[in-house]
Amino acid sequence: MATNVGQQFQAPAVVPAFGGVGRERARIRKQSNRLQRAMVERARASGRLQATADGAASFGTLGALTVGLVSVSAGQTSPGGVVAAMTIVGLLSTPLRDLGRIQRFR
Repeated sequence: MATNVGQQFQAPAVVPAFGGVGRERARIRKQSNRLQRAMVERARASGRLQATADGAASFGTLGALTVGLVSVSAGQTSPGGVVAAMTIVGLLSTPLRDLGRIQRFR
């Protein structure tokens, strides 16, 4: 797209001289539509990736809390052990969420 726009600025008199204005507009419009569709698809993929990473981090926290609650109720662990597990899950969830955002910076 940028190349085509650059070409239009470099040779502004050639296209109209040969009657190609309509053809060039149609070509630019077609390229713009393809670019728009590609950008929308990329945004959708990025959103799915981020939602998956955020969901995994949230489910990890929920899972650690649930297992900890059951373990404390059964007397298998102390509340301090649950707090330690939640701390570890919290430390791991931040990089996991960052992986979900990596597509934005590409």
